Amino acid sequence: MIVAHADLPLARDLVWVGRFAGVTLVPDRGGGGTNAICVPTGAGFTFSYGPGSFARHAAEAHRLGLALRVVREPSLAADVDLPADLAFAVAGLAS
Repeated sequence: MIVAHADLPLARDLVWVGRFAGVTLVPDRGGGGTNAICVPTGAGFTFSYGPGSFARHAAEAHRLGLALRVVREPSLAADVDLPADLAFAVAGLAS
């Protein structure tokens, strides 16, 4: 199951996120949040969003004994939480 948030203006293709048997985490630009995540269905994974969610999601994957893949993908790392994020995204869309 892939969960990707609606505030990812540079996101294009998410199919590759699901091509891993364990958990895939895509952090935000700052590395603290989780912008996209893929977990096996039926794994009993507990989601936890907000500040520090990336570390909590990684810990949950480890707790469940699931393989973890971290992908730092610029097109998915750019979210729009603050006005400066919007400026960054607009610049990315223009290039």
